Amino acid sequence: MTDPASDPTTAAIMEQLKERDQLRGETSRLREALAAALADVMSVTADRDHLRVEAAQRGNAMFVEGYDQAVREIRDHFGKQRQPKVSAVIEKIWIKESNT
Repeated sequence: MTDPASDPTTAAIMEQLKERDQLRGETSRLREALAAALADVMSVTADRDHLRVEAAQRGNAMFVEGYDQAVREIRDHFGKQRQPKVSAVIEKIWIKESNT
């Protein structure tokens, strides 16, 4: 029986098998790295989306607060100007909008 390493065909097959195993290992490593990167991207995307929602909610709350303050100031202005009917109309519209 001959030594497999001394047979050129067997040696070539053994080398190809070794190379295939190395490529398979590299493919597995890359697959795991890609899965980890995808998980990171999904996490960052979820965080970004959450921050967007929070910012939008804060912005809406700030707008409503500012709007309410502006309406109160306008209503009070007309009240001080002794125009109670205008003040009452503003109050009526404001209460109607606040309830919708």
